[in-house]
Amino acid sequence: MNGNNRLALIVAATFAAGAAHAEKIDFSAEMVKRLDKAGKLKPLYKEASKGREMPKTMNATLYFLGDVKGKGLRLSLPAAVVSQPKVIAQAEVDNCFSETVTEKFELAGETTKSANFQNSDTLELGQKLEVSVTYDSPFGVSGMSATMSASTERRQVSMKSEGGSDTETQKWSSNRDIPIPPDKGITVQLVVTEQKIASLGYTANYVLGGPAKLVFSAGAAGYTWEPRRGSALPTSPYPPLKVGAQSNGAPLYICRVKAGDNYYYGKTHGDSVCYYGSEGQATPGIGVFGLKTDAYEYLLGSQDSITLGDSYAKFTFDGDGKGGQICVQGGGAPLPGFVTKDGQCLSHYDNRTTRTRDYKVLLDPRQGGVETNINLTTLLPNDADRTFDLRGAFSGVSALNNRIVYGRARKAECGTLDTATTAGGMSAGYRPAKGPTAKGGTKRPVVKRTAPGAPLPEALVKG
Repeated sequence: MNGNNRLALIVAATFAAGAAHAEKIDFSAEMVKRLDKAGKLKPLYKEASKGREMPKTMNATLYFLGDVKGKGLRLSLPAAVVSQPKVIAQAEVDNCFSETVTEKFELAGETTKSANFQNSDTLELGQKLEVSVTYDSPFGVSGMSATMSASTERRQVSMKSEGGSDTETQKWSSNRDIPIPPDKGITVQLVVTEQKIASLGYTANYVLGGPAKLVFSAGAAGYTWEPRRGSALPTSPYPPLKVGAQSNGAPLYICRVKAGDNYYYGKTHGDSVCYYGSEGQATPGIGVFGLKTDAYEYLLGSQDSITLGDSYAKFTFDGDGKGGQICVQGGGAPLPGFVTKDGQCLSHYDNRTTRTRDYKVLLDPRQGGVETNINLTTLLPNDADRTFDLRGAFSGVSALNNRIVYGRARKAECGTLDTATTAGGMSAGYRPAKGPTAKGGTKRPVVKRTAPGAPLPEALVKG
């Protein structure tokens, strides 16, 4: 398994503190926080900016270019394990002789040992992750005891963002001498003790190290969208971006509406309505009516990070992940809107759609600023300062302690003999008459292999 996975991460420096429930973990953001705690962030800014002190409002983005390694996976010790017998091979044996026949009987079968790890915390890495981690199997060495005091086997599992699995085929075989009374038949089974574990908590440990790039700017945390919920404005991680105010003092925030597969941008006053332009047909004497809805999202970000550029500017803010641009028309009050495929800015004003080619576009707040290349391993040489934990739930099944058992004797099923037989050599349903011997004079029972059934009742089991 590949223990290292080279990643290129572009993530913001805002980190939500740990919680008892499932958590979205921004590895890079937390690393910026740890660099600051270790007293490394401000000196890095001062060196990169040629002597300037780092402003209190300055944010940082970490572009991680190093390695992620699996340090280990710790499973909680289960209080008890569900154990039960499982039949993995079975045969019907008939002695059609008038004397007891002892047969050295052998059976073989397979089971699947599986370990499934389902992450409850989410890795926000921007791309798929695959890391090999080591864990101690929680299954015990004895199927006679349902409780366990120690792990028994060290294994490895390839963990991805959603979790991982470890599967192994277990092969079993056993033999024993079984006496079969005259004119009797028995059921013989190869039985293992199957153990099952469900919803056992674990914590997987990952270590980040190697090269990275830090970008410092007022808007390095970037912009995020947050759905409107009631009348209160969002506050975390930032309040809505305010691009200005109307003549009556009403604030103008940027909002986003989804219609079909497309997003459209417009304005809201922080109430229950988002107003946006329309690409529909014009009404004679009126023009194109504007649109509005109460189902929309606010654009959140640091107010200091707002930068507008010319319509042909590079590094514009991508509003929908597909290159959608947010434009702002000038005039009396700024009018947020969206850029059409033919390069026009459409906004909403006085219930109508206004369009123009004279507008500004919202730039990506993460562009520009002070940049510096760093090595996380050098800055934080202690692995603990670069270790991150991811929680989840383990489930699995394993088998142990195989043995051959047989049930109480029943009346033998005997038919007409056509040929001499040996153990295991007959086709299904064939039974010899009394008294035959196999080649060489040895008396042998007839064996019919059957599909594994339910375990024999303990009261009837022998062996």
